[in-house]
Amino acid sequence: MLILRDGDPAASHASAVAIGVFDGLHIGHQKIIARLGEIARRHKAHATVVTFDPHPATVLARERAPLLIGSLDQRLEGLERLGVEQVRILGFDE
Repeated sequence: MLILRDGDPAASHASAVAIGVFDGLHIGHQKIIARLGEIARRHKAHATVVTFDPHPATVLARERAPLLIGSLDQRLEGLERLGVEQVRILGFDE
C-alpha cells in the first residue's frame, strides 16, 4: 500500500477516494471501504483513503475529542487488509 504524507507529490494514477478518520474500522467503515473498492475497480482506479493525523477534534475541541481506538499505524494496517491501495495522510493543526 502506498502511503502519501503532506508534501508528497500527487499520485499519478486515477483514484476513487473516501475521506475520514477511519478509527477502529467498524462495520460501517468496512462497508464504505468495500464500496470504495467496487468503484475503484469499475473505473480502473486506485482505492484511496484520505485521513487525518492527528484527529481533527484533538485540535478543534480537545475537551470533546473522542478517545481513539487505534494508532495511526493500526489504522493503516487495517486499511491495507481491507484492500485500500493508497492512503494520503493530512496533518491537521491550527
